[in-house]
Amino acid sequence: MHPILRNLKAVGGYFRTPEEKAKILSLIGHAEPVPVAFKVEPENPHDPHAVAVMVDVAGEWVHGGYIPATVSALFAHFLAENSGLVAASCDVGTAKGQPEITVSVSLTVTAHHG
Repeated sequence: MHPILRNLKAVGGYFRTPEEKAKILSLIGHAEPVPVAFKVEPENPHDPHAVAVMVDVAGEWVHGGYIPATVSALFAHFLAENSGLVAASCDVGTAKGQPEITVSVSLTVTAHHG
């Protein structure tokens, strides 16, 4: 499976709680890409197209940030159009002492035989 979107940096990591930051930072150096999920937040007061990036930390989904507002509407539409077909992972690093989440997104393709 080849990513259709690579190196998308999640934003808003600075605003995560200290507990969320600690959990996300515990993933630095993880050998495998870390699974992520997305949560569309139409009630978000800052961006009606907000898409939260949820990071799998040892089986717990932790809010790591957001898809940037410059592409959030397009990304939310993409998620709606491809429901159940999106696979995503991230790498975790730091920037200025804050968690930095880099997301890659792929579409899973099911072969139909007829």
